[in-house]
Amino acid sequence: MSYQPRTEYKYIISYERALILAELFESMLLPDEHNQPRGYPVLSVYYDTAHYDFFHEKIEGEFCHRKARLRTYGLETLQGPSFFEIKYKYHDDGYKHRVPVRSCPSLLELGQTMQFADPERRLLLGPQPILPVCCVFYRRKAYKLHTAQGEIRLNLDSEIAWRCETPPPQAEPTPPLLTHPRHVDQHDLLFFGGEVILEIKAQHRFHLRDLEDIFTIASSRRTTFSKYISCMNLAYSHQLLETPHGL
Repeated sequence: MSYQPRTEYKYIISYERALILAELFESMLLPDEHNQPRGYPVLSVYYDTAHYDFFHEKIEGEFCHRKARLRTYGLETLQGPSFFEIKYKYHDDGYKHRVPVRSCPSLLELGQTMQFADPERRLLLGPQPILPVCCVFYRRKAYKLHTAQGEIRLNLDSEIAWRCETPPPQAEPTPPLLTHPRHVDQHDLLFFGGEVILEIKAQHRFHLRDLEDIFTIASSRRTTFSKYISCMNLAYSHQLLETPHGL
């Protein structure tokens, strides 16, 4: 099973500063061929175990932590190019593996198939079945910069919204059922102030030295922000989940 190594830097920036950066990126970088005026839609269904093992690995600061998701480039699950992705991070080094998905009987069965059909995926994700726990929607504008060291990708993610529903009472804690996020409703928005996530990705950390001016314009400190963790914490604060608050 092959993994793509990469380093990620993330910043939370204001909407106004994101507009400045978008103009700069349009003038100096290669836009992604899928870019749209408001950005192209991205829908991610995140998976975790019944006891939220992946969630706890992240918030407890473990050196190794994992993430599993179904990512669709469209407004509805599987209504567009879709991939099952596993992200694995060891200290500051990140890796991602993705498998194309064209159809599935259900989100629950998809997780089980992806986890147990491949021995390496099962080893990485562990023996506990993974289940769909929350859904995150946003719009992305993506750009590329080609350097002597390789390609650098810069993403501006806006209109980030989430959806997570309460499961029926059971003896064991079970992740909630999913519905499509009502991203038009502001109560489902992650940032009420319209903040944008700037993501900068490269294969190696030293590639990012070419972007010092962009870091200055971003005028924000680097963060370890996670859409999944933030949305799960919101679900907890709204009493939709019984899981420790991580942030």
